Amino acid sequence: MRVLRIKSFSKKDKKKRNDNEKLFPGQEIVGVGSMAAGGKLLDNVHKSGEISGRVHLYHGTSKEAAENIKKEGLKKSHAIGFDTITYEAGIPQEELVFTAKKRRVAAGHALPHLVEGDGAEVIRMSIPYDEYKKMKKAKANPEMAGAKSAKEYADLIREGKTPSSNDKMIAERYPEEVNQYAKKKWDNLSGAEGTSGTRIFEQDISPERIKGSKHYKRNSAKEISGYIKRNPKRFLKGVGKGAAATALVVGGAKLTTAKKKKKKNENTKD
Repeated sequence: MRVLRIKSFSKKDKKKRNDNEKLFPGQEIVGVGSMAAGGKLLDNVHKSGEISGRVHLYHGTSKEAAENIKKEGLKKSHAIGFDTITYEAGIPQEELVFTAKKRRVAAGHALPHLVEGDGAEVIRMSIPYDEYKKMKKAKANPEMAGAKSAKEYADLIREGKTPSSNDKMIAERYPEEVNQYAKKKWDNLSGAEGTSGTRIFEQDISPERIKGSKHYKRNSAKEISGYIKRNPKRFLKGVGKGAAATALVVGGAKLTTAKKKKKKNENTKD
C-alpha cells in the first residue's frame, strides 16, 4: 500500500510539472523582450545614480582632446574656437560644457573626429548627485535657435532660421520628415528638462569627476551613506526600479529557457 501511494504521488507531480512547462505562442519572443526591458531599466537606474548616488554623463571628443580632459577636466572655454564642431557647423559659440546622458549620443559627437582621422573617444563622468543638482545648467542649446519645444524647433527649421546646415538640407530635401527629425534632435540635443539626451552646463567639470583621470575620485561607502540620508525617497525609488528590472530579466530568462528546453526535448525524441 505504501508503494502505491508513492507511485500515485509521483504521477501527479509529473503531470503538474508538465502543465507548468506548457508553452504559449511567442513565449520566446516575450521572454527576450522582457529581458531587454529589464536590462534597459537597470541601465537607466545605473546612469541616474538613484541607488549609487552618482549621475553618469558622457562627452564625445578626439583622442588628443580626451587626454587633455583627463588632465584638466572639461573646460567651457574650449567650446570656443576655429577647431570646434560648433564652428564647423556654423552654430553660435558660447562658453558651455556639453555632455550626454546616453553614451550613443556622445559617440555621435565623436564620430566626426574619427572620420577626420583624429581618433575618437567617449569620456565618462561620475558626479555625486548632490553636486550635480547644484551645477549651473544652461537654459538652452545654441543649436536650437531659441526654440522652447520640439514643435517650435520644427517650425524654425522650415523657416530656415536654424544655424545647422543639416537642418537646411532636411527642410529642402525631406520636408515631410521635418517633424520627426526635429523631435528626435530636440530629445538628443536640446538639454531641456524631460529630454533623454544632452545636458549642458555653464561651468567646468573637474577632472575629479572624469573616469580615467589620475585625479578621479571614486565613490565610497561613506558617500553612498550620506546620499541615502539626504535623498531617501530617491534611493528607495531606485531600489524599487532595480527590483522590477531584475524580475523582468529573471522572468524573461525563465521563459526563453523553457522554450529552449522544450525544443531540445523534441529534437531528442526525433
